[in-house]
This record gives sequence, structure tokens and C-alpha cells, in this order.
Amino acid sequence: MRKTIVVLAALWLLAAPAAAGQSESVSPNYNFAKAKTVLIMEPTFAYGGFDVGGRNKFVVYPVSAEKITAMLGDRKRNLPHLQFVTLTYVTARVKADPALAAELSDDPKALSALVRREMPKYADLVLYCDIRDFGWFYEWQEAYYTTKTVIDKVRYHERSSDGKRVSGWMEVPRTVDVYHPARHKIFDCAEASFALLDARTWRNVWQFTDARSRVSFSWSGNYDSTGPESMMGRIFDDAFEKIPLRFREAD
Repeated sequence: MRKTIVVLAALWLLAAPAAAGQSESVSPNYNFAKAKTVLIMEPTFAYGGFDVGGRNKFVVYPVSAEKITAMLGDRKRNLPHLQFVTLTYVTARVKADPALAAELSDDPKALSALVRREMPKYADLVLYCDIRDFGWFYEWQEAYYTTKTVIDKVRYHERSSDGKRVSGWMEVPRTVDVYHPARHKIFDCAEASFALLDARTWRNVWQFTDARSRVSFSWSGNYDSTGPESMMGRIFDDAFEKIPLRFREAD
């Protein structure tokens, strides 16, 4: 079963776009209102979009698979008019079909091809979700100096034009050096690509990608401690707000 998933997932990865900010494409030729059943593939995860040489490092967000599965589950509940199935379900139905008994094989590639061929009987669309670089990027920065201007208040004494002694305070700007010790600069990171494939033609009919990162100001009282997870949640919100499956044709 795992090999069947890998083979079908490879079909998506061949057509998956590289994420750079947010982008979306929709096929003008597919009638999304007719879709009734969507197969959700298991999310895939990839890392390596950041330079982790030297002292740089990337820390993966904990229990990422569970978090992403929960996000998918929460968002699909906003599409109650659709039926969602899994690859396990479809594969089991194909294996149980007596009309296909002669074609069943222990060869994973042959089984995958058979499942793909029979897919239109059980799903109209296949939804893929590819998660990339979900976590924290630690970028090493060597110690350095900068300068800044400070204002000193200076007491002055002088004589006025009529000979009287006067005194007061004046502001005098002064440039000082500021030392910044060596440290890791931490970035919250979240990136995801979604695609809907037509189960009959196996072509992309909708794609959405979003990549986000921000400096992690963990010392700030306003910092969102969930970091990458909160950004990933907003990516999922945008994706399922844009997904062209919100309406269905009357039966």
C-alpha cells in the first residue's frame, strides 16, 4: 500500500510548482460544480529550501504530520456537500471488485496503475498537499558593530548681549558604536502547495502555493508562540477560501 501511495504521489510531484510567495492557477475548462467526491492523498513533507551549511540549521516543527492532518480535517468540514475518501479506501474497493480479479497483481506499480485507471469510479478529483520547510530556520550571524546617534543634555553658561550671565541645558548629538554579539537569527517558516487533479485525465485543474517566513521576535510580549503553525494555519485558510469547490451543481 505504501508503494502505491509513493507512485501516485510521484505524479503530483512531477507537476508541482515551486512556491515563491502566493500564487494560484485554475483551469477554465473544468466544471468544479459537478465534483461530488474528492480523494485526499496523505500530505507529503520536504525540507531543504534553506542554506544549512556551517552554523546555519533548520529545526522541523514538532509532530508536523499530525498538525497538517488536523488542519486538513478542520478545513474539509467547511465543504459538507462533498464526500472525501482516502487512497486506502479506493485501493480496497479496487481489490474487492470481482470484475478486476484477473488484473490484480502483487507488483506495486501494476496495482498503482490499476488504481489510477479505476479512480474515476470512486473520486472526481484528487487533492494533494505538499508541505515544505515547516519549522524554524536558524541563520548564524557573526558579531558586528553599528553606529547610532544619541543625544546628550549639556549644561551651558554664557553671557547675554547685555552682559548678564545665563545658563541652561542644550541637546548635543553624539555618534556611538553599538556591539552586536554573534548569534542565530531565527525565522518562523511555513510553505505549502496544494493541487486538485482530475481523476479522469490526471491533469492539474487547480494549484495554490504559499510560502511565508518572518523573523522570530521571541522576546516580544506580542509574539505568537505557535510561530510556524499559526502561519501554516493562515496558508490553509487562504487555500480553502480559494479552492473552487465551494458550490455544487443541483442533482
